[in-house]
Amino acid sequence: MGFIFTNSGGILSTWLFPGKEAPRYHKGTSVLLAMSLCMPVFALLNTGQLYLENKRRAKLRDAGHVDDVQAGEIGDRSVNFKLIY
Repeated sequence: MGFIFTNSGGILSTWLFPGKEAPRYHKGTSVLLAMSLCMPVFALLNTGQLYLENKRRAKLRDAGHVDDVQAGEIGDRSVNFKLIY
């Protein structure tokens, strides 16, 4: 999430900081501050989603669900694959 917002801010800064708004740059500063505040929110949402997915897969494993193909062939779609958060 950090890389996405950082790169987006770098690209947007070309248009957010025009010379006519100098020296305060209210619009550019506001937009980049909002993006900085959204970054931890989206990171926490992503962490929560990964946690819930691991919990769902654990339930399937406990219920005796077995992948249709041999272990390792379906990668991160397997119920035995644990997502790291």
